[in-house]
Amino acid sequence: MPGEFVGEIRYTERGASWRPLGVVVLLCLVGVLVDAFLPGRTVHLLGWVLAFVAVAGVIGIASYARMQFGTVTVTATTLRVGREALPLSTVDYSYLADDEAGGPPVGARILGGGMAVPKGRLPMPLRLTDGTVVLVPCRDPAALRAALIEGPA
Repeated sequence: MPGEFVGEIRYTERGASWRPLGVVVLLCLVGVLVDAFLPGRTVHLLGWVLAFVAVAGVIGIASYARMQFGTVTVTATTLRVGREALPLSTVDYSYLADDEAGGPPVGARILGGGMAVPKGRLPMPLRLTDGTVVLVPCRDPAALRAALIEGPA
């Protein structure tokens, strides 16, 4: 997806990190070492390999999915939330400039899909030129608003 962006990236917010997977790998290695140095015991290699594949596989797939569907990026022409792209030409900038726009409307569609705003994200309402209001799930609505106010190229 990085090749799809035209121009400079004004704002980006990663959907997830690989850190949890690194912690799982480290804990599995520590477990193997503890197992190896226990007196009178042998390393249960098959058990550790199965545990590593099961746990690291689930954590890795979950991290990858959050990266794909939770990343928010603003370029000169596009707002991308996950796999959904919204041309900046469809954004109502008068709504963005209004600090008294209020909170998120009930029943508004969430950009990027999903039934609710993900944990750790805040809903930033965004009105489009056709009058519909959508929600952009983000961690820093003020920074995202500032990047969007710059307008399309």
